[in-house]
Amino acid sequence: MTVESILNASGKRGAALSTIFGGLAALALAPYYLVFLLIPSFGYWFYRLHYAQSRSEVLWHSWCWGLGFFLVGLWWMVNPLWLFKEQYGWLIPFELVGINGGLALFPMLCGLGVYLAKGYLLKSRSVLQLMAVFVVLYTIMEWLRGTILTGFPWNLVGYSFGVSDWSMQVASLANIYVLTAASVLLALSPVAVVMMRAARWWLVLPALAVIAILLFGWQRLERADSGFSDISVRVVQANIPQELKWDPDYMQHALQKHIELSQAGRKGAARVIIWPETAFPFMLKEESEWPKLLADGLEPGQFLITGVVRSTGSGKDWKVYNSLVAIDHTGAIVAQYDKHHLVPFGEYVPLRQWLPLEKITAGAMDFTAGEPPRAFKLGENNAFLPLICYEVIFPRYSGADKKASWLLNLTNDGWFGNSGQPRQHLDMSRFRAIEQGKPMVRVANTGISAVIDAYGRVIGSIPYNQEGVLDTLLPNPLAR
Repeated sequence: MTVESILNASGKRGAALSTIFGGLAALALAPYYLVFLLIPSFGYWFYRLHYAQSRSEVLWHSWCWGLGFFLVGLWWMVNPLWLFKEQYGWLIPFELVGINGGLALFPMLCGLGVYLAKGYLLKSRSVLQLMAVFVVLYTIMEWLRGTILTGFPWNLVGYSFGVSDWSMQVASLANIYVLTAASVLLALSPVAVVMMRAARWWLVLPALAVIAILLFGWQRLERADSGFSDISVRVVQANIPQELKWDPDYMQHALQKHIELSQAGRKGAARVIIWPETAFPFMLKEESEWPKLLADGLEPGQFLITGVVRSTGSGKDWKVYNSLVAIDHTGAIVAQYDKHHLVPFGEYVPLRQWLPLEKITAGAMDFTAGEPPRAFKLGENNAFLPLICYEVIFPRYSGADKKASWLLNLTNDGWFGNSGQPRQHLDMSRFRAIEQGKPMVRVANTGISAVIDAYGRVIGSIPYNQEGVLDTLLPNPLAR
């Protein structure tokens, strides 16, 4: 098969090739970071758009490209259904085609916009003009994907800058959507030079841009001296299997496991002990005695932060929340945050009155959304901003309250097994730390738990699917 036959393939072969090239772009992101694959991936799609003869051709190939991108990057989304396949296994084909095919509508709209611009707006229809339109429209479509229908900004192409500590430092200068535009522009530049039959020396420009990005990151880290605060934290990763997490016969054991890990080697006890999302396995009701029981063993000045399922009211007024609570040594709840951005179908069923489905998480009742994230103080110079689960992938939440000196992400990635999802989730958390110039503590049920400094560097972690604790001082935030 020649290069020309690949570029101009039609019918089923053309659709298959578009899907394959879309999948290559996903391999440029975590956990693979084969960033050079962005060049053939976006280059192939752009070539098809530039020479497309019909709107239907553009729509079809753009959708197939998007389908490949999301199938490869988000294949782990079937894991929760497979984990409970007796109940939800029949939904796997619908998830693979329905959700990924729905997300592929965004690249399809991008392709349509480029086609319309080529036909009605661009007089010369030059490669450079069309490339500029493509970069702008693709960035807008990624922003829309992260915004409409509650948003799902997972695996944005800008995260390809996470390939190294040096390259990801540009996140201190621009948000993730600007990095997406830069990634696509750099990927298309060599392709544009070839398509225009321009002099090869033009390739020096994108090469210089990459060198400048790396030099900026290297210099920034060379001058980095954030140091550590006097706030000691203990991250607890109990590694509770997801299939046992809500088993009534296992709940007491799960709780005891967290307590034992929290108290192990108590010499120099941490000031803040942190458990992951929904680590407390029982329902935390109003006027419950559990906070006082959990505080047993805490010393004055110590705090326990844990994820809980919390309920309020009764009867028709009964509400359930995916929450985080901080408990002091007296058993008082000194901070409480109810998750604001809930996961569709995981924590609630959209349009429940018309969809005959149940949410994937335990319990038949939908969770109720809380207020947006805000900072909570745990004594002097110790204010944290809570983010539960995938709230950390939304940049607007991590910057919601400037009073916070550190960011805290409680999550349970045990739903997705040892796939790319835990690594992708971790790396997106690193970008939030750089954007805000604040350390991030990430505590996951099955991993990857980590403490991240304000430069996005992982200073300590617990690998996936391992039980353990991580003791460290909290890194300082950057002066802003």
